[in-house]
Amino acid sequence: MSTNADIFHSYMKGWTAGAKCGAIDPVFENHEDEGIRDHYMLGYTDGRNARKKAGVKASKISGYVPSVLRTMGNEPADL
Repeated sequence: MSTNADIFHSYMKGWTAGAKCGAIDPVFENHEDEGIRDHYMLGYTDGRNARKKAGVKASKISGYVPSVLRTMGNEPADL
């Protein structure tokens, strides 16, 4: 049975993985404790949504719209 601390940490681990667009951790995805599993996935979804929102804001304030298609000269060479 998961404790409040377990749920908190599961959610935060999921949020971090989601915000980094990381892979879903199979340990949490397949965890036998439904509370830990569900809160990890909730955190993952919330993390992905937060990243998306931050990306939209970054695009607005920078004037740069990222694209999967990059052409020569589109990015500074000194990054």
